[in-house]
Amino acid sequence: MDTPTLGLDFGTSKTVAAWIDGERQVHLVAVGDGGHALPSAVSYQGKRGSTVLGDAAQRLSAVDPKRTVVGLKRFLGRRFRSDFVQRNRQRFLFPLVEAPDGSTAVELRGEVVSLERVAGRLLSEMIDHANAGLGRPFDACVVACPAHFTLRQRQALRRVVERCGLEVRALILEPTAAAMTLPEPAQTRTLVVYDLGGGTFDTTVLRVEEGVVHVLATGGDAFLGGFDIDARIADEIIGAYKDETGVDLNTNAQALQALNAAVERAKIELSEREVARVQFPFVDDKRGFMHVDRPMTRHDLETWAGPLFERTIGIVQETMQAAAVSMSSVDELVLVGGQTRMPYLRRRIIDALGKQPNAVVDPTTCVAVGAAVLGAGEHMLFDAVSVPLYAAVPGRPPIEVLARGAAVPAEGSAALGDNPAGVVYEAIEAAAVDRDVLARLAPPPAWREAHAGP
Repeated sequence: MDTPTLGLDFGTSKTVAAWIDGERQVHLVAVGDGGHALPSAVSYQGKRGSTVLGDAAQRLSAVDPKRTVVGLKRFLGRRFRSDFVQRNRQRFLFPLVEAPDGSTAVELRGEVVSLERVAGRLLSEMIDHANAGLGRPFDACVVACPAHFTLRQRQALRRVVERCGLEVRALILEPTAAAMTLPEPAQTRTLVVYDLGGGTFDTTVLRVEEGVVHVLATGGDAFLGGFDIDARIADEIIGAYKDETGVDLNTNAQALQALNAAVERAKIELSEREVARVQFPFVDDKRGFMHVDRPMTRHDLETWAGPLFERTIGIVQETMQAAAVSMSSVDELVLVGGQTRMPYLRRRIIDALGKQPNAVVDPTTCVAVGAAVLGAGEHMLFDAVSVPLYAAVPGRPPIEVLARGAAVPAEGSAALGDNPAGVVYEAIEAAAVDRDVLARLAPPPAWREAHAGP
């Protein structure tokens, strides 16, 4: 009996897995009490290194935030001294530090622990659940990753999964994986995928022709996701509470973590009701026991988070323009990520793009299922470059070697002029502060001899 290929969606906030059996039936991996999403949280408790995972770890993040790692995918594979890590590390209470190789790590119980090791602990748990569900071990998988993951981040994710004992047969972009879950794969159509996850926003324009998926263009924002929406709401509540009481929640680590958890709960409740409450107890150094209890309406959410939602819609429109696709020619609009369950966001997407989203695709599980679909060989995929490549030489502006949207496999070239020494790097934009250097260019011996000084 052939062992199916596991589809893995290692999300910033939740991790989901699925496989397709020999009869083409989809199986979602069960975790906990019959659910299918394992919270991407790991808590290190006790002196002997006992590890708490998933829901239990997420609950511990409110009371023991310095030993509980959440949202680690945002930092996986990034250099510690990168602009992204330095700007965002203060938002999390677990101590991010620099590993010996320059990557981002976390300090736990006085030990520097690589984020790959932390991620491996979480993914091992999900793979164990999958093996139990199948009744035998999986040996291979297809892993989904954000469209804006750089080569360094993709390699880190691949290493994590391989150390868990699985062969990685392919990495697939999360929006592309979601599109693969649509029925009638032989039908020719154009798709737009809107993917607002916990850590990033991605969008992809695809063309499906007789079961072959062509990625036409990708776009997104690596700094915009559910965590950013929660932070925007939290800032409003922190300001109002300080005005009323004089207490600054930003100076109380445990209160801040409890606030973040309460904001997330209230945001989820607002998907089904008009008013929710942000409430939690905490201890202030000067005033002792205190309690935050504030109403939050859908109107509040729309006002505070609205500008972030508008940014995502603008990115979708820019990506469609890059793909030379108009909304009138789009056959399917697919929404991905738990954030897209918010009524206001769905209305704004429909109003701005003029199309009803597909109602068949489950936004919380479709990425894992799509990865499993690719692993089962039900589609052929032709991907596109999602992060451009540039060449930089002294005294000249950066030269684009491979543009975003170039069909993969791709080739590129650049005329470097009189000084071929420099670097090839990957970045969202040519002038971006965060750049991943992929290669260093050295002049050939003949050039060095010709330009050698007296």
